[in-house]
Amino acid sequence: MKVDSRPRSGSRRRCARRAWRVFLLGITALALSCSRPPEPWSLVLVSWDTTRRDHLSAYGYERPTSPVFDALAERGALFTQATAQMTITNPSHATMFTGLYPHTHGVGENTRELADEFVSVTELLVERGYQTGGFVSGHPLKPEITGIDQGFDHYDGELKRRRDGRETLDRALAWLRGVDGERPFFLFVHFYDAHGPFRPPEPYLEMFRSDQPGRQLEFVPQYQKVRDENGDVLRDLSAYVDRYDALLRYQDDLLGELLEELDLERTVVVITADHGETLGDRATPLNLNHGTSVFEEQVAIPLLIHAPGGPQGIFERPVESVDLAPTLVELLGLETPEGHRFEGDSMMPILRGEADEGTPSFAFASNRARSQNHSDRGYELRNRDFMHSVRDRRWKLIRYPGVERDYLELYDLAEDPGERLELGARHPAVRDALLATLEAWQLQGDEPELDGEVDAEDLEQLRALGYVDD
Repeated sequence: MKVDSRPRSGSRRRCARRAWRVFLLGITALALSCSRPPEPWSLVLVSWDTTRRDHLSAYGYERPTSPVFDALAERGALFTQATAQMTITNPSHATMFTGLYPHTHGVGENTRELADEFVSVTELLVERGYQTGGFVSGHPLKPEITGIDQGFDHYDGELKRRRDGRETLDRALAWLRGVDGERPFFLFVHFYDAHGPFRPPEPYLEMFRSDQPGRQLEFVPQYQKVRDENGDVLRDLSAYVDRYDALLRYQDDLLGELLEELDLERTVVVITADHGETLGDRATPLNLNHGTSVFEEQVAIPLLIHAPGGPQGIFERPVESVDLAPTLVELLGLETPEGHRFEGDSMMPILRGEADEGTPSFAFASNRARSQNHSDRGYELRNRDFMHSVRDRRWKLIRYPGVERDYLELYDLAEDPGERLELGARHPAVRDALLATLEAWQLQGDEPELDGEVDAEDLEQLRALGYVDD
């Protein structure tokens, strides 16, 4: 699907919205074990930018990076196999908010704006009478760039390059304290602190300082470079991991302050991430980076849903970011607009224990392909085309777009979670079955668009954050 990149038209937006608004919205039974809520629940969606799942202590990480998240997970639903559809901020959030894959909503890069024709979950909540406020911390989600601001009564993206989570939280809390207590609200808070360059405030760095320098890095991306007191670029991998973990703890503490302001008996809280980060996991070009591959360290994200009276426990079935919008529609008792079909699946059957465990469950991801990022493999790729992956509970297939032929890699995630040992030749039946599933998924739409209209200032800020190639 090709999406128009021209500036927005107010009349076009209104017409598109009217086409979607032929529905009755109301609170219905939650369809869990709890009773019908007496009034609409409020919703808080927290997005932790660049947060890889396996660096949160709730998922088994040895460092205490997320005690607040961990405590909430003990009272909510924690998903252990959630996958982001892309590892770039703007496209990933477009998928979260629309319930559509990138090859449908068309956003394939941070310079591409979500078109008005695609209705977000925010707009559905507005039609139900929700007060809506969005507060973001990274340049890719500025309202002039993203398009996910549609539907928000108040969307605060007043920043240049990035904003510290403390300031974003303070603005969000000020808005929250001013809402009408008689009406439900939707609050979206986006924290960007774990995005490079990793510069945690004190005393967080001291909490996570390694005793040993660890492996030396041959290459550090320009935007990631951190220097010592002598002005020399740090080369110790542990120095970057320490800083990354410190920032995870910092944003977790900010989450704690946000939760203290909420009535969790009347509020659904969802915490997730747009993508992860490669921290010494791969060959030189891929380290300290994202938006470069579909390996698990970049696509495996945390996902926590805490609903009043809702389910508690750990859920291991594969789910996707694209599943979030239809889940919220069902969880909050909204009606899906007439004629609309989410491409994601509601996670409510999983939470209710009604999902057929015998039915295969797949998760898909995409990313831009660049030969230089996979030079260790010797692949000759069609640069700017997309690599794709599909995984089930155990197996994962990656397809790279080659100049003369495509390249396939098959991994057993149960035995090899780091995706080191390629097994396609040993398990051709598994490889071919997953390839057929991937090809069927790709046939659903065209590749998303990479290029959009961004002014010179925004382009420079995105370049400084490592998003734009020179």
